[in-house]
Amino acid sequence: MHPWLLLPCLAAPAQPSPFSGTWALVSAPDMPALIAAATANLRPADRVEARERLTANNPIHRELTLRADPRLVTLAWEGQSAMRMPMGGRAVPWTGPDGRKDLVSARLEGSDLVQTLLGEDGMRTCVFRLENGLLQVRVR
Repeated sequence: MHPWLLLPCLAAPAQPSPFSGTWALVSAPDMPALIAAATANLRPADRVEARERLTANNPIHRELTLRADPRLVTLAWEGQSAMRMPMGGRAVPWTGPDGRKDLVSARLEGSDLVQTLLGEDGMRTCVFRLENGLLQVRVR
């Protein structure tokens, strides 16, 4: 089971998309505990390195600014440069805050907005879902 982050909207969306707005963190999973559980069976030397990488690559952000329209999605986690990607799933290059070059894409799947980041460390998918006025973010 993947935990969800819950983010309420701080401002009314400026775009017609219900995903658009600035969202603030309400609750998040205990990432250190999840990382510890995921790496518990590794050898001690591997465990330390794996925990460091997982911690660095999985920060819990306090704010998200999201704009989505039928052609373009712009997504910015607090303190990071915005990712701009066409709606529809076509991957485009993006340089992360650490200078790494990745590919990002966005698409709608039913009522969910799905953003995928593909880089040298693997693939991360964020599924954004609106439920009862909250933006839920599931990372896998």
